[in-house]
Amino acid sequence: MSNATAKELMRQAILQVGYRETGNNHTKFGREFGLDGQSWCAIFVWWCGEHAPGKNPIAKSASAADVQDLTVARKDGKWIMKKTGSRDTKKKGLQKVEFADQVSFDFGANDLWRDHTALAIGRIGNDYITVEGNTTPEGTSGSQTNGDEVAIRIRHYSLVCATDRPDYSKEKKHVIAAPYTGTVPKLPKRGHFKVGDKGTNVKRLQRALNWAVDAEIKVDGVFKNETLFGVYWYQVQLGLAPDGKWGKDCLSELKKLIKKHAAKKKKPKKKTKAQKINELAKACAYPKGTDPDKFKYPSGKPKEKYKETLAEAFPNRSGWDPQKKAGAKCEIYIMAVLRALGMCKKMPTGLAEMITYLEKHNDELKIVPSKKDNKGHYYSPSMLQGGDIVIVEYKGTGGHIFFIVEENGKLYISEAQWHGKTYPHVSKELKTMRKSSYEMLRVYRARG
Repeated sequence: MSNATAKELMRQAILQVGYRETGNNHTKFGREFGLDGQSWCAIFVWWCGEHAPGKNPIAKSASAADVQDLTVARKDGKWIMKKTGSRDTKKKGLQKVEFADQVSFDFGANDLWRDHTALAIGRIGNDYITVEGNTTPEGTSGSQTNGDEVAIRIRHYSLVCATDRPDYSKEKKHVIAAPYTGTVPKLPKRGHFKVGDKGTNVKRLQRALNWAVDAEIKVDGVFKNETLFGVYWYQVQLGLAPDGKWGKDCLSELKKLIKKHAAKKKKPKKKTKAQKINELAKACAYPKGTDPDKFKYPSGKPKEKYKETLAEAFPNRSGWDPQKKAGAKCEIYIMAVLRALGMCKKMPTGLAEMITYLEKHNDELKIVPSKKDNKGHYYSPSMLQGGDIVIVEYKGTGGHIFFIVEENGKLYISEAQWHGKTYPHVSKELKTMRKSSYEMLRVYRARG
């Protein structure tokens, strides 16, 4: 089993802030240690390691004087350091400290005697920010080394005589994997959150901490010790002053993180004119004559959509051949779709004129070349796409115009016929079209 991480040990420590002994040095920490009723600052540090996931990296020391690998001995009436692996000098006043270092203080003369020990959160200027057992809360009177509470303290560096780094397990770096989808927390009127605050904005804060630094705190809208730990962890990870207050600086850094990890909005691909034709043609046509298992028509009412498209294409239809109740003319279906999309505004009204018009290579449409084999010119499905327009002339029986529409990777013929079909419909799945069946066969595709 690997050792506990600094993060998890410090979570346990900060969760205990405000805990008070029940009598003279009687605590749950001492009882679990097996030495209740004794000064318990070092015992508290050990207890935090016991309750963090993993193996305890804190040596089981009951006294601040011999924490970690430091032994002390009296020489010429003074206590001196005999052996140490700590980052200490031979005088008080250490500047360097890391999150979760074990810090020892000498409150007396500069004899390097460890009067008290604690866990470091960080440093602000010349002050160490620590979480300590067996002390008194910041700003109150009482014993520094034999108080009755777990508290966050601010200690001037001149009091420090040693800092030791326990053998923590390596911390996994948090990688922000997804953009922040919550609402940015709004600061209270005082300008920062503190223990005891409640409400929606505290929930937003908790979600933000979990997203930004994987604080792993409960989102309940109440700022308690767990959220306090999250704020400290956030400040340490982002290199901010670890004061435990979520204020303007914290919020500013959060906004930077959100901006950095914002979802990259993919610009929707601009639809081609052929795609627009394909969509509107399908919206206006019923899937009659097709196997519903092969062609599932999108929801909506094609009949109403076609009426709407006709009205948009021909707001004043008095000069056009009217759409009769008996059926729909093939060219009116084609023209209604094209004109509703702003194309072919000068398109002729009849099929014969339309064929002549399209044969002149309209600026909006281009001819799709056919292939030729021993059976004549032909188009295979691989040569066509949804939105293509097909014009044919039959031998001695007139002509016809229809759309090719695509649905679920398959191509279909979508047409309007004068006889028997009241509205445009999708008639059948497209197979190879050959000129041998017609006098003339042309396929047109929208440009752009």
